[in-house]
Amino acid sequence: MSDFESRVTSPELEVLDVVDNPVFTDVTEEGETYTTYRIIRFVYEFSGHPQGWTHLAVVIANRTDTESEAFLRVIDRVVDESYILAIDT
Repeated sequence: MSDFESRVTSPELEVLDVVDNPVFTDVTEEGETYTTYRIIRFVYEFSGHPQGWTHLAVVIANRTDTESEAFLRVIDRVVDESYILAIDT
């Protein structure tokens, strides 16, 4: 098992430097709700994360324009899995 490391991403890092498409669909654990999000910027890059996440990103829900943070698992330049964090208002 590798050691967990996190790195703050550079402000100059472009979203398209990491993924081919900044838009992805998040599905709730129950599989009942599908929400489309757009990645605005990456905040952290992870290696060896215990849950397999590769990035923490700021995202916007397309239907509500609500900004959130999301754990992402990026594989082959595609968002393979996501976990959207609740934002306190």
